[in-house]
Amino acid sequence: MFPITDDVRSWWVDQFRRDIEQARDASNPSTAFLKVTAGEEGTVAAFAKWWYPAPSEGLPLDGEKSQTKTVWPPSSDADLCERFFSLMDSEKKRVMGGRKEGYFYLDMLGTHPQFNGRGIGSRLLRWGLDRADEKGVPTFLASTPAGRPLYEKYGFEAVEEYEVIPGYFQASMVREA
Repeated sequence: MFPITDDVRSWWVDQFRRDIEQARDASNPSTAFLKVTAGEEGTVAAFAKWWYPAPSEGLPLDGEKSQTKTVWPPSSDADLCERFFSLMDSEKKRVMGGRKEGYFYLDMLGTHPQFNGRGIGSRLLRWGLDRADEKGVPTFLASTPAGRPLYEKYGFEAVEEYEVIPGYFQASMVREA
C-alpha cells in the first residue's frame, strides 16, 4: 500500500502537519497527537493519534475524515489505499454509529521496530484509555493482526473481522469503559 519512499514520507509528514495545525486552531480540539522520543537526536520511538468526543462543542465524535477525495502519494497503491481506509471508516461507523454518548477512537499507534517490547506503545494506548474511562465512554480501533494481542491485553474485544485484500484481515475492536 505504502512503499518506503520519499514521496510517501513527505505525504505522511504533510498529513500529520495539517491535522496537528487543525487541532491547534480548534477552540476545543477533538484530536490528540502523542509522541515518545529517544536519544539526544529526538528520534521518534512511538506515536499515537487519538480522536475523542467533545459533544458540547458539536465537534465530530468519531474522527470522520473530510469528504474531499484524498490524493495518495504517486508510489502508493491508490486503489488499495481507498479500499483499506474506506473499509476502516465504514466499519467504525457501523460498529460505533449508534453510540450517543460518544467514544474515543485510536486512529493510529506505531512504534519504531528498534523500540518494540519496551512498553512505549502500551503507554500511548493507556493515555487514551484513561481518558475514555474518565468520561465513561467506550474506545474503538481497527487492529492489524500484529497489534491485536496488545489490544486484547488491555480489554479490547474483536466485534468484527473484515478482509481488506485476499488473505489479510483487520479487526474492529471495542473496549467498554
